Amino acid sequence: MKIIILFFIFLFVTLSIYLHRKIKKGIIDLFFYFLNSYKNILKSSNINIELKEIIKIETLFIIFFIIFYILFNKMIIFLFSFPVLIIIPVIYINYKKKKYITEYYNSLLDFLESMISSLKSGLSVLKSLQIYSQRDKGPAGNEISNVLKNVELGKTLQEALMELSERIPIKENQIIIFAIVNGLETGGNIVEILENIHETIRKRDELNREIKALTSQGILSGVIVGLLPVLLVVVLIFIDPYFINPLFTTATGNAMLLVAVAMEIIGAFFIKKIVDIK
Repeated sequence: MKIIILFFIFLFVTLSIYLHRKIKKGIIDLFFYFLNSYKNILKSSNINIELKEIIKIETLFIIFFIIFYILFNKMIIFLFSFPVLIIIPVIYINYKKKKYITEYYNSLLDFLESMISSLKSGLSVLKSLQIYSQRDKGPAGNEISNVLKNVELGKTLQEALMELSERIPIKENQIIIFAIVNGLETGGNIVEILENIHETIRKRDELNREIKALTSQGILSGVIVGLLPVLLVVVLIFIDPYFINPLFTTATGNAMLLVAVAMEIIGAFFIKKIVDIK
């Protein structure tokens, strides 16, 4: 038996030495593949996120998994860490993109008020956009500045605005842009259309605030119920680690842990569906 084990160890070492260049190249290629994938995601997200932010998050999670492995000495932690390290950057980028779009949406009423005021004073659509981009330094002002830059590079205002509707694919933004583009092409009353859109968005925001107030209790209850098992495990780790240790060190405990995580996810999904009123 010892001879067989020694043989396999020798075979493994020999293959590692013989294929070390290919293994090294494969690891490097895999690293650059994920790096390029993250760069492409960042470019397509249309938000200002630097790659070093992603690297910092990855580093923090690697440190967390190493500490967890030292505490519990379970190889399954490393196996679990690989998909997490791949998914976390995508989740972070989507979170930042959603936050950016939300901030843009929150600026729409201010944008419409600025446009209506400027157009009523006799300014053109292009000049009204320039005034707003100089005044607002948030996402909406940034996007309008991009529209003006595209116009300076030779695109028509209509084309630049349609590109904005693709970058920020929310209905209210698309309605505003289509109204301005149609007004420019047909010579319609842009001010009256924008005033109607402004009133509609304002009333919708009031309704959404009422719905949020009514559903806030359900959301808070879901968060508390979801965090209770996690907090209980953390408390038991510090109070009586030997009592909670079988949950991480035995096959039955690991299976129960996976079932618990799955049930937490399913519960969170159903609670979100219940309180998400459209």
